[in-house]
Amino acid sequence: LHPTQTPETREQLLKRNVKILKSIAKSILPISESTIVLLVANPVDILTAVFQQVSGLPKERVIGSGTFLDTMRLRGALSKKLGVAAVHIHAYIVGMHGDCQTPLWSNANVSGVNLIEYGKLTKEDMKKFAIATRNKAYEIINAKGSTYYGIGACVATICRGIVQNRNQVLQLSVWNETYKSYLSWPALLWKKGIRHTLPLKLNDAETKVIHKAVKTITSEVAAALETTEEDKMK
Repeated sequence: LHPTQTPETREQLLKRNVKILKSIAKSILPISESTIVLLVANPVDILTAVFQQVSGLPKERVIGSGTFLDTMRLRGALSKKLGVAAVHIHAYIVGMHGDCQTPLWSNANVSGVNLIEYGKLTKEDMKKFAIATRNKAYEIINAKGSTYYGIGACVATICRGIVQNRNQVLQLSVWNETYKSYLSWPALLWKKGIRHTLPLKLNDAETKVIHKAVKTITSEVAAALETTEEDKMK
């Protein structure tokens, strides 16, 4: 699908990508029962949901790259700030990849120690980290024209996790039964796809963002599927 080569919004990609997505979904069917489909195109949460509905494949076997790269960028930035290896920083970005995503500061920790307390982070610090992480892709696109390498590394990690059955928790576009929607959310990934999502407790501000993300994804998926129905009638 179309890689992000210009600084257009992810939502603007939807109309032209959904037609390609629909043709791909139809052309690959029928497929093996063990097949796992990984979506990497943007807007990834919406397209993952659209593909699942168009293809009819089980939800646990249709996933997207979600906010995996955003989470890695956040952990990298926090690592520099705190002087702690990123592997020991447990912080997630969830929601809808792009303008409707949020770091889960209420759950963030450094090897079990509350991250905000450990790093003595202020509200302004947290705001700057969130904005910088969200806008990083646009900065890279403006400078280099594309964001191939970061997402490429993430895709390699996801594929290794599946093939080698690593049972890793990754921030992917997955069906979240609690919110009845696809969302970028931490989930346990294994050889058969998604085993389950993590039951995280959110604070009020984080919950507000998630509800906004769910509303946006739900409406955009409905619009995309309506577009495909209109195309059938032409």
